[in-house]
Amino acid sequence: YNELWTRVVQSSIFLASFAVYLSSERLVTSDEIESMLGVRVNLKNDLQDFHISLDEFLHGYIMLTNELSRLAINSVTLGDYDRPLRISKFVKELYMGFQLLNLKNDSLRKKFDGIKASSKLKFAFDYFFYCYFLKLFSLAILYKVQYQED
Repeated sequence: YNELWTRVVQSSIFLASFAVYLSSERLVTSDEIESMLGVRVNLKNDLQDFHISLDEFLHGYIMLTNELSRLAINSVTLGDYDRPLRISKFVKELYMGFQLLNLKNDSLRKKFDGIKASSKLKFAFDYFFYCYFLKLFSLAILYKVQYQED
């Protein structure tokens, strides 16, 4: 019956992780997840009652990286050019943490590989730099026009 609720649990972990990231730009801990959701995280594979599995927990983190790539794009659109750099640093640190794990060849491994090859995140930073330099170029033109009129 685990498959009936695993997606909901993963989504709940993602939402909790995203809320913590938005409020403090850090990664949520397993203890915080336990207190938010009222369910224990099975980090040692020793729980028999209803719990959050390690795979579900890590899938929630991977979902977070996907949403952060969208946040980076939206931040640039709104003129927040610093946030994508902070997101990039955060995702790189999370990726390094995943590299320390011995992931088997399953869905978690495939999604982890998606962090590495995330074209959305690459696009977000390409878009960031495009917009940033476009803004600098526009400011330079305005500056030049202003001083030519004087």
